[in-house]
Amino acid sequence: QNAWQVKAVSAFQNYQQYYLEGRVILADSERKKAISQAKQSANLETLARVYIADCAIQAAVLRSSDCALYLQVRPLVKAPELEAYYHLLSGDLTLSEVDKLPTQYQSFAKAWLSGKTGELDKLILSMASVESQLVAASLVKEKLALNTLRDLIQKTANYGYKLASIRWMEYLSKRTPDALESQHLLQKIEILSLRYCRESPKGINLGLESPLRKTFVLSQGTSF
Repeated sequence: QNAWQVKAVSAFQNYQQYYLEGRVILADSERKKAISQAKQSANLETLARVYIADCAIQAAVLRSSDCALYLQVRPLVKAPELEAYYHLLSGDLTLSEVDKLPTQYQSFAKAWLSGKTGELDKLILSMASVESQLVAASLVKEKLALNTLRDLIQKTANYGYKLASIRWMEYLSKRTPDALESQHLLQKIEILSLRYCRESPKGINLGLESPLRKTFVLSQGTSF
């Protein structure tokens, strides 16, 4: 890799971590660095990787994204693996594209497309990185067992991924039939989300509000 590629990947990995942690000012700065470094070359593949990985980060925290920036450069980049990943994120993946996905998603994608929903929980939790688990889980969240959601929340807490924890706790609070569990989840979100509501810069929209008032309406080496 060239120096600019190394810098782009490094900045993006920092952005990924800061964003999932909810450290929004640092995340915004590193995201801008990653894009700036990726634009150092007329070869737009690294830039496309940054953009598609950014879509995955949004999925990891249950935020919808139309991947507009990736779609801008898409016609100018010939990278079947990026196209397959985009189709995974957008729900348009076909079986013929599965082998082009990052390795950690392939077994999950095959089960999903084959309708083997009973295997999804185990396949997601067996992925090596929690970031990949969050991305995959976001695509099939309605099909997952409640214990899988609890496991994911515990993992995000262990990693200090506070924003991811908030998003997934909010989702679990709607899914669980246990009223007390839902109440406790909302109380945790209330405590954790207040700081983000005040600090979020214009560059990054976390979409957080107090849930007791209103519920929440790169390179091959990247963990996504």
